[in-house]
Order: sequence, then structure tokens, then C-alpha cells
Amino acid sequence: MPVFKTLITKTQFHTLQKSVLSRGQTLRDDIQSMIDFGLDQYVTGQGNTNYLTQTLRTTMQIKALPTQAIKEYIKAHCNVKAEKLKDGELGFKRDKSITGFVVELPEVTWYDFEATKKAQATPCLKSIIQSKAMVTRFRKAIKEGHCDDVEYANKVIAAIEAIQVNVA
Repeated sequence: MPVFKTLITKTQFHTLQKSVLSRGQTLRDDIQSMIDFGLDQYVTGQGNTNYLTQTLRTTMQIKALPTQAIKEYIKAHCNVKAEKLKDGELGFKRDKSITGFVVELPEVTWYDFEATKKAQATPCLKSIIQSKAMVTRFRKAIKEGHCDDVEYANKVIAAIEAIQVNVA
């Protein structure tokens, strides 16, 4: 017997699942179109950040969207900075430390942009963390007298630390 009172059937669940996936893809593409339009208006409108700000504020109202990633994507593609505006809300202003209205044409969508950045950083970071943990285990084994060849263990520690210095 189900724990929760179910309002839908199994068939309705699968229909709903397909609908959610479809709407999710459409939503991501719609946000990309809004960003592209905002970037275009920024360049052709002599620094008009209104559409970029409206896009950011729209995404902030939908809790399921990664607003921070969208904000960083926009900042990476044009010379704007995110800050509180006169109305007290978060929005974009032109970064005046850079001359002109600079826009870099996006090569990837906002949802692939963040994944690309993470995919490049994570393996290296994970390896560094694992190697530091290995050094800690070696030192603990030496300290507690569980190491048969202390000289070899110290050479391994030195080698791992040398690699860490070159990577970091």
C-alpha cells in the first residue's frame, strides 16, 4: 500500500516525466536566446544592459536554474559586472575599466559553459587531494611504526610532494 496519496497513475507519471524533460530543454534554449539577444542589444545599443539584467532577474525567480552560472557566463562574454542597481536589485552595469562595448561571441551555450569549466578543473583537483591524503597516510604509518621500510616511504613522500609542487 502506498505511503503517500497519489494523484497520478504510472502512465501519467511517464507522460509527466517526458513533459518535464522536454520543457527543461526548451527552457534552457529559451534562456540562451534571451542571453544572445541581450548581448546583441549591449553592442548595438551602446552599452544597454537592460536585457541582460532582465534575463538575470528572470532566472533568479526560478529556483531550479543556476543563476550564478548564468551570471558568470554573461560576464565572461561581455565587459559587464553584476552589482546592485539604483532600484536595489541585482543587475548588470558596463565595466568601465574596459574601453568600448566588448562582446565575445559565445562558442558554447550557458549550460555547457559551466560544465566545461568544471570538467577541466575537477580531475586535477581530485588528484591533488588524493595525493595529499596518500602522503598523510604514509606519514601516519611511519609515525605509528607500521612501515617496514621508512627510507623507501620517505622517498615516495618526497616524489609525491615534488609532483604536487609542479601541478599546483
